[in-house]
Amino acid sequence: MSNFLIKPTSIKKSDILNKVFSLHPSEHKKIDIKNMNLKSISELVYEEGVGEQIDVEEYLKFNSNYTLVTISNMSKCIIDETKGEKVSPFIYNTSSKKLFTGDVLVSRNASLGKITLVNKDFNGILNGGISYLRFKEDYKYYAFAFFLINYGVDYLTSITSGGGTQKNAKRQNLLDLKIPFTSIKNHSNPDLIQKYISLITQNIIDKEEQIKIKDKKIKDLIEKELKENQKENTLSYGFPKISEIKKEKRLDTGLYAKNFKVINNLIINYKKGYVNFEKSGFRRKKGPNLAISVIGQSYYSNTKHNDNFKQLILSKNVTDEGGLDSIQYIGSQVNLPTLNKFDFLLFARGDIGRVILIDDFLIGATSNFDVFFISSDKESFENIFTLCYLKYLREVGFWKFYGVGGSGASSLTDYYFKKVNIPNFEESKKKEISKIYYNHQGHQTIIENKDYLLLEKDRNKEIGIFQLNMEIFSLKERLNELIRKIIADEPITI
Repeated sequence: MSNFLIKPTSIKKSDILNKVFSLHPSEHKKIDIKNMNLKSISELVYEEGVGEQIDVEEYLKFNSNYTLVTISNMSKCIIDETKGEKVSPFIYNTSSKKLFTGDVLVSRNASLGKITLVNKDFNGILNGGISYLRFKEDYKYYAFAFFLINYGVDYLTSITSGGGTQKNAKRQNLLDLKIPFTSIKNHSNPDLIQKYISLITQNIIDKEEQIKIKDKKIKDLIEKELKENQKENTLSYGFPKISEIKKEKRLDTGLYAKNFKVINNLIINYKKGYVNFEKSGFRRKKGPNLAISVIGQSYYSNTKHNDNFKQLILSKNVTDEGGLDSIQYIGSQVNLPTLNKFDFLLFARGDIGRVILIDDFLIGATSNFDVFFISSDKESFENIFTLCYLKYLREVGFWKFYGVGGSGASSLTDYYFKKVNIPNFEESKKKEISKIYYNHQGHQTIIENKDYLLLEKDRNKEIGIFQLNMEIFSLKERLNELIRKIIADEPITI
C-alpha cells in the first residue's frame, strides 16, 4: 500500500515544541487532508479501553485455555487465537480486560496502527500497548477500512513523537485520530460511498476467515490420509546409531530427533507408498543471486516504472497460508529468470517452507537466491497438491529439522531438499486438496446489488485460498484508491 505522509514545505514553532523539540524531518511529515468532514475515533465508539501489563511470571509457567493477547495475535485483520501467551485461570477471571466478539484491537507501539477484529468468542485478555475499540455499528467497518491500508499507521506516526527504536502512541492519540467521511464533492450520495467501503471491508474480513478455515482443512485432510493408511508397525525410537551419523557426517542436525522421526515415519510408512522428490518429475533450481557483485546495481520500487521492472517475491511478501501480502519490483540490467503459470516457490531461508503459487499477475515475477523455483510438466493439480503438501510439512515443523544454521538464519540446502519424500496419494485425493487451495470462480461485479455481501460470502466458501488472497489484495488496492479520493475531496465513481 502507498504512503499517505507528505513532507511539509515549512513548519511552525509549535510543531517543533509538540515533537519534543525535534527537528528530524521524519517527525514533521503529515497527511494533507483537504476533506473537512472529519470525525475523531472518540466520536465513533461507544466504549474504548487499553490492555494491562501482566507480570511475565504470570504467564510463562502456564499451559491453559486462557490467552494474553499480544501483537503476535494480530498478524491478520481477524484475530489469531492460537498465538499470544497463556495465563492462569485466576489471571483471566480477575482481569477487567476480557475481549468480546466484535471488539476491534489497535496496536499503539509495536507495529503501530495494526488492526484486528475479534471475530469469535475465546478466553482472551488484552496486553498493554493495545487498545480495544467498540464502534457504533454504523461506523465500524468504514473506520476499520482506514486501518486496513496505511492511513491509520501514517496518521498515528504523524501525531506521535519517536523514541528509542519505535513510535509509541498514547491512548488519547488513537482517540484523536481523524477519519474523513465522504462529502458531496466525492459523490452526490455520500452515504452510498460509505456503504460501498463498509461492504468491501466486510468482504475482506470474510475472505480472511475463509482462508483460515480452508488452510486448516488442507492440513487435516493430509494428516487424516496419512494416519489412517499406515502399515502395521510401530515406530521404535532410540539414540542415533553410528551408521546414521556417518551417513549424515554431522551432529548438529535435527534428523536424529524423535519428533522428526515421528513426522517422517508417517510418510515412509504410508500404505500406498511414496516417491522421493528427485524422482517425482518436479524440477527445482535456486533463484538468482541479486548481489551487486553478481548482477550490478539494481533498483527496488513499490511501482513498476517500465517493462524492465519485474515483480520481486520475497518471503516477507508472502503469507503463511501461501498468498501475497505485499508487492515490490526490481529493475535490473540483467535478464533475471522469471516464473511461469503454475510454477511455485518454496522459501529456503529464515522462515523455511513458505510457499506461493504463480498465477494471475505473479506470472513473470522473480525472486532471490533464498528461494527454490519449482516446476514440472505435470497437470496443474499435481503442482498445487505438492505445494500444499510442502506447506503441510512446514506447519507440522518438519523443515526446522532440515535447516542448516549459519549467517544468522537457518537455511534449507539442496542436499537436504533431495531427501524429501512425497506420499502417493490417489488422484482424487490430490484433486480434492488442490481445489481447496486453487479454485477459480467468476467475479461478482454489481456492487449496488442489495445482496452483494451475502452472495460474496457464498462465493468465498467456493473459491480457493489463492483466489481469496488475490482478491483481498485487489480489494485493498481499491480501498486505497477510494480513501485517497475521500481525503483529497475528489469525485468518486463506482
